[in-house]
Amino acid sequence: NKFCEIINLISSKCFVPLTAGGNLNDINEVKNYFENGADKIFLNNAFHNNSQLCKEIISIYGKQSLIAGIDIKKKNNEYFICKDHAQITTDIKLKDWIKFILNEIGAGEVLVQSIDRDGTANGLELDNDFLENFTNLNVPLIIMGGAGKFEHFIEALNKEGVDAISTANLLNFIGDSFVKIKQNLIKQKIQTVEWNMNEMKDLKGINK
Repeated sequence: NKFCEIINLISSKCFVPLTAGGNLNDINEVKNYFENGADKIFLNNAFHNNSQLCKEIISIYGKQSLIAGIDIKKKNNEYFICKDHAQITTDIKLKDWIKFILNEIGAGEVLVQSIDRDGTANGLELDNDFLENFTNLNVPLIIMGGAGKFEHFIEALNKEGVDAISTANLLNFIGDSFVKIKQNLIKQKIQTVEWNMNEMKDLKGINK
């Protein structure tokens, strides 16, 4: 309930799509998130352990409301699925898992996180062995894990098939990095909404 209060507060100030998730196991919990302002739900382990919940969300709210989280590790030039908070590496290949969540479940977006690169700031997973898994993907692809400088965003978003980047540390710990990333993307002719620092400073009063 406390987390739903936070979602409600964020949604009252945030006018871009808001995604929420974290240990959701029941459709009533999901409904509570939506009723408090979430636009989309993010699930990862549920695709392994509770596929019925995933299907139920889609049947009620539509496929665009569900983002599938996928954790991967690379072994011998192939990518395999991790589960249980990336503690277990399965023998499921990324390409097969993509087919399952899109064809059998019907998720509206996929977010793929490289466990090997997460937290390294050495760049995102962008080699051909990785990208070929998403040929003719008919939903948005978000990639995550390894973004450490502005050039990593530009490099990734210039790759065919990559629609978005998810990142945390770069934005959380480097003051005006969010504004600077957008400015650099615009200079490179990559379409994004421009922000300015004054608007960012205004947001600091959100809890008032």
